[in-house]
Amino acid sequence: MGYKAFVSSTFNDLKRHREKVICDLRQSGFSVDPMEDWTASADEQRVFPRPC
Repeated sequence: MGYKAFVSSTFNDLKRHREKVICDLRQSGFSVDPMEDWTASADEQRVFPRPC
């Protein structure tokens, strides 16, 4: 069983920091499912994980 991480913060002011942390966690083997990978529309298909 692998590790899972939830990255929480305000979105707009920390966007670049979130991207770096999420990428670093994924490269370290963590499963990360951040809000950036989800859409607001129920009709759109989800694509994950985004490459770092």
